[in-house]
Amino acid sequence: MRNFFKRPIFYNFMVFVFFSFLLLSLYFLSRNVLLERETQILYLNRDIVVNEIESELTRVETIINNLDSYITSHDTQDDLELYISKIVEDNPFIASIYFVMPNNTYITFPDQPVPPGVVLTDRPWYTKAASEVTVVFTDAFLDVSGDKYILTAAKAVIESDILEGVIGIDIDLEQLSGFLANDVTSFEGYAFIIDSQDNLIAYVDYDPLQTELETLDDFSITRDIFTESQGLSEKVTIQGELGQIAYSEIEGTDFLFGLFMSTDQFLSSLNFFYSIGLSIVLVILFGSLTVYFVYLRLLQRPLDSLIVDIDNIDKEKSYDYRFPIEKGLWFNKAREALNKVLDDTQKFKAQANSSLSELTLRNQKYNLLLDSASDIVFQIDKDRKYVEIYGKGLKQLKKTEKDFLGNTFEEVFGSAISFDREECYDVVFMGSKRFYTWEYVVDKNVIYFETAMTLLYDLQNEIIGAVGVTRDITEQELRYQDMVTISNHDYLTGLRNRRYYIERLQILDTLKEYPFGVMNIDVNGLKIINDAYGHSIGDEALIKTANVLREASEENYIVSRVSGDEFTIILPNSDTAKTKELKEDLLNRFKSVKISNLDLSVAIGFHVKEDDSKEIDEVRMLAENDMFRHKVSERRSVKNKAISAILKTLTEKYEAERIHSKIVAEYSKKLGEALGLEAEEIRDLTTAAMFHDIGKISIPDNIINKPGKLDDREYEIMKTHTEVGYEILRAADEYSELAIHASSHHEKWNGKGYPKGLKGEKIPYFSRIICIADAYEAMTADRPYRKKQSDEFAASEIIKFAGIQFDPVLAKVFVEKVLKKPWPKK
Repeated sequence: MRNFFKRPIFYNFMVFVFFSFLLLSLYFLSRNVLLERETQILYLNRDIVVNEIESELTRVETIINNLDSYITSHDTQDDLELYISKIVEDNPFIASIYFVMPNNTYITFPDQPVPPGVVLTDRPWYTKAASEVTVVFTDAFLDVSGDKYILTAAKAVIESDILEGVIGIDIDLEQLSGFLANDVTSFEGYAFIIDSQDNLIAYVDYDPLQTELETLDDFSITRDIFTESQGLSEKVTIQGELGQIAYSEIEGTDFLFGLFMSTDQFLSSLNFFYSIGLSIVLVILFGSLTVYFVYLRLLQRPLDSLIVDIDNIDKEKSYDYRFPIEKGLWFNKAREALNKVLDDTQKFKAQANSSLSELTLRNQKYNLLLDSASDIVFQIDKDRKYVEIYGKGLKQLKKTEKDFLGNTFEEVFGSAISFDREECYDVVFMGSKRFYTWEYVVDKNVIYFETAMTLLYDLQNEIIGAVGVTRDITEQELRYQDMVTISNHDYLTGLRNRRYYIERLQILDTLKEYPFGVMNIDVNGLKIINDAYGHSIGDEALIKTANVLREASEENYIVSRVSGDEFTIILPNSDTAKTKELKEDLLNRFKSVKISNLDLSVAIGFHVKEDDSKEIDEVRMLAENDMFRHKVSERRSVKNKAISAILKTLTEKYEAERIHSKIVAEYSKKLGEALGLEAEEIRDLTTAAMFHDIGKISIPDNIINKPGKLDDREYEIMKTHTEVGYEILRAADEYSELAIHASSHHEKWNGKGYPKGLKGEKIPYFSRIICIADAYEAMTADRPYRKKQSDEFAASEIIKFAGIQFDPVLAKVFVEKVLKKPWPKK
């Protein structure tokens, strides 16, 4: 028994038991691994097909975009028809191409008439594309002849914001299904594509003669199963087989791709592994017995000799060693085979070293290419000639790879493109990375590029050239130019701003380009315009001022808006006479400019810098002082004219206001005379009454002319006319003392009036008089919201509200002496 345990057969038996146990353990341990592997293979197969489908659809999008560009750049229909026919002939995936214009005329290839009554502009692909700016894909639908199902890729052709038409490319579902069948032949499973309406638009067994498309309902499944984030459905039954669907949305469309694999297919690898494992166990059992006998008689000593020879191989340094082959040696066939392996290994190592060199070069080039697929990637040699060039960006340049290969940059683009290219190349070939920008004109459009370059080395670390990436930076460059424009221009007038004005003055002074003039222009009465008409009219005044300055200035003059109502002009190479000539021209031009009945006037001052004896800041100050001197001397006349113009505008615009102001002035004058006021006081009172409602110039027409009662919001707006009138009159010296009466004529004796709620004798005396005259005239005149009242009723209201709304003393005098009516006794 003890001898048995020492025999080799015992060890073989133990090896058999060990491997059997190991294989069984591996089976159970590998089950989950194999299931996960099958799942990953299913995902991979799904992604491969989806990527190829998306690639085909992207190719269709590219064709449509090329057609879009072609249509907008070519006028003749013959050229377009020839171009479309070439596309269809080169792309069997495409059934037909349409270009349908909004008037329902069309170009198509192959040429096929549209059935009577079919309006192409009502087709789903046309309407869907017309509302989008990118390429769209429709759901499946019957073609115009009604004999087969198709889907359409379409895009609107828009030029200058006008719809020129819609390009449509019909994709035959039979061709799409054939494409799908070719893709799934390399693996097991059932593949299909569905649209947003759950129609099966492509699958391996697709029948082009079917009258209706199959749907998910035909498989007794719903779209709800396609909700898992990993893209793998729960188990479903399709055509009698239980399995799972790996699915994915197709980018840029509403389509969904599904790949069904049955549970039997899914577990086939596991079953195969089980069969292999069982076979191996049986083989091991049989082999162990065989090995036992061979081992005893034939193997041990020859193997030991062979092992010694194998140990002589120096795997770290050289594969030159070969096994000796002599008569009488065991395993000579094995030695010959091992020698052949060593021969092949030595060849493979030599090839590997050669391939490593090539791969090293390609790795440097293609890493850049992969990182910027939409850019231009190129390689130049040490003579600075193009060796390779790739990228979609070549289309922007309207050049092909052949235009570059073997040529230098200058030979491709000519010498007209100016930038320090040679200097950049020199820096790169000295071992530094380099970025440079340049621009190129295509079809009268300037395209801006940025290029990055770095050296390219071989395995011996020798420089063999350089690689570069060129990127379109037009959008960033134009955005930067817009930012520069905004930073140097006034947003309202489009003129230069104060910052630019100061910078240009400093530059002229630094360069000593004498003489040059500095002119300051200030808009007179802008505050009155804003108060009376609103800031939109004030902005219009500023814009008109800017236009006059721009039209009167020479091309090299620098016109700027430096503050709210102040403008400047820098006059290079101009002496005092030329500067004064511009001033006189401007004053003449402004005489014919009006803003809402107002003469638009300006104050102008200037100073000429003839040498460097004065600092530039002093020159600016002298020009401003000269302008202020003219502004002060003209202020009274300008503002008084403005008040008169505003009143004229109000009375011309509203006939009722003109009559109202005139009658209120007459009643106020009569009450003043009855009170024994001095002649000068009566004149001021009459003027104040005439201007008391001047603030209504700022009230919207719909409120002033409203036929009904004002609501709370409208009444609050109406009440603002008192404060606006105050601001307008206060701005004019001649009427400034009367401004308070425009503000206070709606105050009440009991303190419940507006705008300040003044009470009793705190209300200005003239305001109390105007309040009575205003109320009486309002009651005895027609208004949009009511007919006029009788004189008796109006007088009774004055009496009724004496001491409440009106000064009781003034009210009594008005009734008795102006209206000649009795005052009731207490």
